[in-house]
Amino acid sequence: GNLDLPLFLPSTQPHVFRREVAVRGVVVRVAEDDGLRERPFRGRNRGFEVRWGAVLALDLDHLLRFRGFRDDAGGRRLRRVFRARGGGGGGGAASSSSSFKPRSSVLLNAHFDTTLGSPGAADCAACVGILLEILRLYVVSLDPPPAPIIFLFNGGEETFMQASHGFVAHHPWAASVGVAINVEATGSEGPDVMFRETGGWPAEVYVSTAPRPVTTPTIRDLVRFASLPVDTDFSVFRDPTEPHGNLPGIDIASMLGGYTYHTSVDDVDRVKPGMVQAYGENVFEATKAFATKISEISEGVSDVSGNESSSSRRIPVGPGTGSALFDVFGAFGVVYGPKNRVLHGVLHAVPLLACLARTTLGAKKDRRSRAARGAKTTIRAWVSAVALPAACGASRALVSGRPLVWFGKPLLTAALFAPPAAAGLLYPYADARRKSRVGVRADAPPLSVADCVDGAALVSSVLAAVVGAAGAAMGYVCALWAFGLVLAGSPWARLRRGSRTAAAATTGFFAFACLLPAAALSAPIAYVTFVLFSEKVGILGSHVWPIGLAVGDAVMGAGVGTAAVLLAGGFAPAISCSGKTARTTARRGALAWALT
Repeated sequence: GNLDLPLFLPSTQPHVFRREVAVRGVVVRVAEDDGLRERPFRGRNRGFEVRWGAVLALDLDHLLRFRGFRDDAGGRRLRRVFRARGGGGGGGAASSSSSFKPRSSVLLNAHFDTTLGSPGAADCAACVGILLEILRLYVVSLDPPPAPIIFLFNGGEETFMQASHGFVAHHPWAASVGVAINVEATGSEGPDVMFRETGGWPAEVYVSTAPRPVTTPTIRDLVRFASLPVDTDFSVFRDPTEPHGNLPGIDIASMLGGYTYHTSVDDVDRVKPGMVQAYGENVFEATKAFATKISEISEGVSDVSGNESSSSRRIPVGPGTGSALFDVFGAFGVVYGPKNRVLHGVLHAVPLLACLARTTLGAKKDRRSRAARGAKTTIRAWVSAVALPAACGASRALVSGRPLVWFGKPLLTAALFAPPAAAGLLYPYADARRKSRVGVRADAPPLSVADCVDGAALVSSVLAAVVGAAGAAMGYVCALWAFGLVLAGSPWARLRRGSRTAAAATTGFFAFACLLPAAALSAPIAYVTFVLFSEKVGILGSHVWPIGLAVGDAVMGAGVGTAAVLLAGGFAPAISCSGKTARTTARRGALAWALT
């Protein structure tokens, strides 16, 4: 479950993020604390104030109360906010927001409350530990940040984000916040995924500066376009109806290992050391970069879009307003394309233009007809790859009366849903070639592998243009597959040299080389999507019999089919699969269906 996670660093390096300080010093204490974690850490307030009083402003006076909610006796809803002073302020402690410009601060947020009965080590004591370790780094550093940084530790996230609402609506420091970083967790394993963003520039800065950025586009698009229910404190920070909301920023969470999420076994031993180390390094570097950027914005050097401007006016924020971006195996990030959405759509339409030029300009009528048939076959293959495993899962749950038998068993999940997904993806191509060979349609020319590749290139190019115009995060994946398929189906790829076997081998090798970059970048996306679906869909449980009984299995099957299309959809038209092979794969899927 961990992607490119480093070992935690020894304590001999005091000026770098150290996982063992974050976990041993904070997570263990918080997760093993008795009672409800809806109060500040008792007995430690004075220690923070004395040790860092010359550098930090410590707000212990604001007891945030909320409409319709009554606090425990003794003020257990007390919020502790630490504010690091830096830049030209002189380094003295501040007790009010009057010393700071509006929209000139960076907000770091994590919640220390948890659900009833859960130790909450991953969600979200680990997040608190990460922020406190970052706070320690700023204290020991001789290079103060260029902009004020607010550390908000709140205890009301699990109760419908009451604490974050109280901060943006009532706290005197809220007006000074210019950008927000929300540190969250839905699992105890990495990677930490930036799954939501607003304002454009925060995501660009994060991807460009984080040591190990992960921006899984399927999750980002599900959150943005499908309204995936992932309410966090960031939902409040970005809310334009809040008095000091409508903030640009990013929402990050450790995604995998979610079987313990909100359970009694979310303890310290399950928090992966490498996850905390990588997560902390990413947030620390992003905080430094955000402080630099927000100082430029507040001084009028650039506007909120990152362009040079004499004004620091604030505009409404929204997702997908900046340049396109993605990560390469979590090793580094790439920001590409213009900020203008129209121009960005044109960039993603290049494969479509190339595909249309090759299949229409100067091409024979039969070639255009074969490309159209190849496109129809591709659509059938993609739809069946998603629908067949979904139908198999739903029918198995209804017939056996045992839904979600795969939950918590990734290998069983793959065994149940991968064979029907593969059969659905391959069989339409094999069936179309068989019909063209035996002359089922006498008026239609035979359909070759090259025609199927041309059809897949056409469908992928249209999808890349549409997704790119919508500003979806999956745009770059669709464009990479479209470029690869256009190249794989080029005339050069179909050169015939020597024997028929040699020509086929040359064609296949060239097609593989063209499609490999798209497949390689799609692999971690498919993996994270598959694991996340298997965890979250199972956690939701089954619904009312009879139709509700099959919902979870159908959704899981559709998710596996989508991952299969994402990972291998471009290879399927180039695979010389016979109808017999596809039928054998279907029989194996049926056997797995019957056995479970």
